[in-house]
Amino acid sequence: MCTNAEALKSQIKNQASGAFFKNDNDPRITKVGQILRKTSLDELPQFWNVLKGEMSLVGTRPPTPDEVERYEVPQWQRLDVKPGMTGEWQVNGRSQVRDFEDVIRLDLKYQQNWSLMYDLKLIVKTVTILNLPRATPIDLEVKVFASYLEIRIWDRGQPFDLEAKLHSIMKEQRDPLDREGERGLLFMHKLTDELYYNRTDDSRNCLLMRKNII
Repeated sequence: MCTNAEALKSQIKNQASGAFFKNDNDPRITKVGQILRKTSLDELPQFWNVLKGEMSLVGTRPPTPDEVERYEVPQWQRLDVKPGMTGEWQVNGRSQVRDFEDVIRLDLKYQQNWSLMYDLKLIVKTVTILNLPRATPIDLEVKVFASYLEIRIWDRGQPFDLEAKLHSIMKEQRDPLDREGERGLLFMHKLTDELYYNRTDDSRNCLLMRKNII
């Protein structure tokens, strides 16, 4: 952001409704800031807040002070848990949510369904989404076994040959910032111990990943 970002905020059109601000082409964001946002590196400073105990890895969307000032009584419920670096809002509609009531709904869903496994699923889904093209709808299943972690991801994209795709990605050596979907495949290939692909009977792609934990 530019140095006087908060002072300029009132002059910029808010594309969201309710007590939060969103503008897809926010002119206050610098060129460096655009790169940081595209790669989600702008979220890294929040690790310091996690270490200080002010935030958690998974939780509700962190509000800004001016947003909290606009809250009505029922909306305060979303503040019953610590804000998190990721959560339901970040993985289910990060780019599409435009109504604050939808943010409330997703945050309350997190509070109602909280468990350690639920947090783990949201963390895995966050890492996956950061390496996929924006607005890619996916279904995710996470299972923990005695010696390995198993993750299945489904989407309705075009079918492809996994080995040929990985070979093409590594051969071309293009700028990773310009190939979000390909970056995701490369990330999964390097992170996991086993990676498989198949096309399901309902015309969905399914990626199966296994990571040894012992």
